[in-house]
Amino acid sequence: QVRDGAGEKQLKKIEAMILSMTAMERHNPDIINGSRKLRIARGSGTTTRDVNQLLNQFTQLKKLTKSL
Repeated sequence: QVRDGAGEKQLKKIEAMILSMTAMERHNPDIINGSRKLRIARGSGTTTRDVNQLLNQFTQLKKLTKSL
């Protein structure tokens, strides 16, 4: 079990990043380049590293679901 709300804090960061994306970026994350990552990071109060981690996690989940 996650203590002191760390999991909830992480989910809020993820939500903020997703809400900072355009509909097109949410539909097709492959179009997210460096300047878009910077805009998403600034809009969500996170870093480009956080955005990269989110995109990498999404890519891994996408591959996993395709292999099922």
